[in-house]
Amino acid sequence: LRAADVAISAEAGAMNQLDRFLVRSHTTTTDAVRPRLQSYMQAVLKQDWPAMRQGLDTSEAQFVLGDLNRAVMSLTPADLGAKAQFYPEIIKYLDAINDARQARMDSVDAGLPTVLWETTLILCTVLIVLAALNDAPSRLVALGGHAIAIGVLLALTFAVDKPHRGTVSTTPAPIERVLALIQARAD
Repeated sequence: LRAADVAISAEAGAMNQLDRFLVRSHTTTTDAVRPRLQSYMQAVLKQDWPAMRQGLDTSEAQFVLGDLNRAVMSLTPADLGAKAQFYPEIIKYLDAINDARQARMDSVDAGLPTVLWETTLILCTVLIVLAALNDAPSRLVALGGHAIAIGVLLALTFAVDKPHRGTVSTTPAPIERVLALIQARAD
């Protein structure tokens, strides 16, 4: 879950930085790239995010990212005029967006390590056996405590198993915030 959140924040940060360098260079060619960046961000929010919640990948957002890649890669330092020193930074942040997207999409299939599942099952089995062996007068209290422990352990394991599903999951909030910043920057 933490790694998925970091990938999302990294992608949002790279999007913000790329847009800032495109705005600073402010040429006809760089101004034409900015709407492609916004289109990619909207595709992430509208296509990727619902698909990620279902454990899927979308080709639509990947296609829009490809369009952004082609637009940025068609730029040359000469296109930036006096701001040619921004060219390496623009390429760096485009690469960062691609890398962070890959990390985010890799996290769709990620889950808890098998050893955690095995440990959970072993602990549940031990708790059940201990509850069955308990002959004390307060056996119902002990049995109830064991049942609660098993329930909490299983609930926790299921809640954090897939980073993009369920109530304990990643959110697109960093990308939404950056998209709002970029749109405000355009006005």
